[in-house]
Amino acid sequence: MASNLAPARTYPLIQSYRGLHPAARGCALMMLATFMFAGMHTAIRYATQEQPPVEVAFFRNVSGLVVIAPLLARHGTRLFYT
Repeated sequence: MASNLAPARTYPLIQSYRGLHPAARGCALMMLATFMFAGMHTAIRYATQEQPPVEVAFFRNVSGLVVIAPLLARHGTRLFYT
């Protein structure tokens, strides 16, 4: 019986990432994290020119919670185990 589901669309960047050696994956993720931290630092510097620092920190933490909430809902507290 044929399935009515469309095949999952694969993106070339994800395919090339999955093909990397685990050490190269770690390096790529560290580089991505570095750029993300630099972007966050720049955004906070820009935002604190107009807003109080406490308000900027609050919204930064709320946006982080929005990103982490789906992971917590899926994996629960075992996500924090080392």
